[in-house]
Amino acid sequence: MSEPGQDHARVTGGGVMRTLRAGLAKARAAGAGLIATALPQLFGAGVALITVRVYSQILRPVELGRVMLVLGGWALLDVVYSAAVKQTAFFLASKPGGLWILLERLRADRGRTAASSAALLIVAGVLVRAAADWTYVGLALCLAAYVLIETRRAESVAILGFADNRVGFGWQTAFDAAAMALATSLALYASPDPARLLWASTAARLTSLLFSGWLVRRRRIHGARANAQQPDRAGLPAYFRSMMAMGAVGWLFGFLDRYLVASAGGVAIAGIYAITVGLVGRPYNVLGAALSTQFRPGLFSGIAADDRAQAVRAERRWFGSAAVLGIVGALCFLVAARPVVQLLLAARYRGSALPLLPVLAVAFTCTMLSHVFDNRIMAEGRGRTLLMIQMAGIPVAAAALSAGAYWGGAVGAVWGRLLSEMFRLGMVAALAARTSGRRG
Repeated sequence: MSEPGQDHARVTGGGVMRTLRAGLAKARAAGAGLIATALPQLFGAGVALITVRVYSQILRPVELGRVMLVLGGWALLDVVYSAAVKQTAFFLASKPGGLWILLERLRADRGRTAASSAALLIVAGVLVRAAADWTYVGLALCLAAYVLIETRRAESVAILGFADNRVGFGWQTAFDAAAMALATSLALYASPDPARLLWASTAARLTSLLFSGWLVRRRRIHGARANAQQPDRAGLPAYFRSMMAMGAVGWLFGFLDRYLVASAGGVAIAGIYAITVGLVGRPYNVLGAALSTQFRPGLFSGIAADDRAQAVRAERRWFGSAAVLGIVGALCFLVAARPVVQLLLAARYRGSALPLLPVLAVAFTCTMLSHVFDNRIMAEGRGRTLLMIQMAGIPVAAAALSAGAYWGGAVGAVWGRLLSEMFRLGMVAALAARTSGRRG
């Protein structure tokens, strides 16, 4: 017969082993989920980097600069409208009954939206190709098609990101990258005409809308039916407006620099700077999107359910993952800068881009970390406060970018960008810490 102490030791040891096995199982599941999220994003990064090489091969510096300035203006629509729709849809989906509302709206309007947008694009394409006098009319029709497409496409992507356990969202990400790269590359290969480029970009978004709708049906996503009291949508318009304003502020942080470089050093220098930012930024943007897909549902759901433990756990894992991946990426760009530019840029751009890569990598690491705090604050419904804090940082960012671009051209602008991103990270981290103290 065993002694009581021996029985207790066996029971305690068995409990420890079960706890360890459960912890390992959770870690493996989390790792598998992150890999499933990251692989499509990495595919998208690879496609984008190939596109960078294509752009640098077929466009001269002045043509590249002009294209990058036009794409920067079009990106303002993405961050002010499309991203605001997606963020608001995600916020609605986190509420009881919100996912059902989004699905019903998508089922009712998807077909009409696709047909109307296709008709507008057909007419716009004819006008853009017809004569210079009709180009602006064609672009206005492209803009109308863009608004129609992005309203439903952004909601579809939000549905996939919130409810699909990352698989369908990953397919959507990969498809978007391939469609946009193919459409824009073909347009620029035919002619470095910004109007044709914007038409091709809008057409690629239409294919993305169709694919996202098919994925939602294919994945059989369902939501609990909303009743008369669920969810409370009274605050959604204000939330959407704050997201639009925040998108405009984010655009200033992300795209103002290329215009400052163009004004200080010329369009060709702006092209070199912008394509280098794209080369470094695309991998970081993909990693940020993968981490966001992995951790944002838990963060939003935890805050919506007032589950502080879940929210804190998601936020800490998100921040830690972003910090590790960002630092590793910066070291890789530092060590492998020369082979990177030789592989991904045409010869005429390599010398100018080489010293920019490591500094940009650190700047984008700060951007990824800021994104964690941005989402925490937005999930708490404090988007307006976040907007005010970010607006206060615009003069600092503009001063750093302007001074850097004026005195140092592309190199100076890169250092100015780093300083502005560090300042922004400090501001949103301080705001998140104050919010956490009140909630604690």
